[in-house]
Amino acid sequence: MRGLSEDERHALAELLATDRLPAADPRVAIAALLESLDPVPFETVLNEPVGPLGNRARQKSEIASARTLLSGVGLAQLVMEVYQQAAAEASQQASAAMSDMFGSESEAAGFIRQAVNRYAPAGE
Repeated sequence: MRGLSEDERHALAELLATDRLPAADPRVAIAALLESLDPVPFETVLNEPVGPLGNRARQKSEIASARTLLSGVGLAQLVMEVYQQAAAEASQQASAAMSDMFGSESEAAGFIRQAVNRYAPAGE
């Protein structure tokens, strides 16, 4: 800082919580300045004059995710996931219906359960 007016010097002294009036060209350690701002978060001090700063990394990541989802590949993946989930649910329902019809201990119900389990998506 250079060429501080008397009012600015008084404001700096108050900010640094010192009784001494600093020189017109003071050297202020960043640590002392940050310590004096400690009760007020740095983001608040920065956001007052310029407004809130965005998180560019998060914004870029969200945009990239949205692009992937809206791309042909992303839409195809979404369709396949929904299809696989629907097919798994339908297979489970069919298996339950056949077990009710033939009896859960019948050979036919056991065969159906094996077939459903063989073609079920991984992790189910």
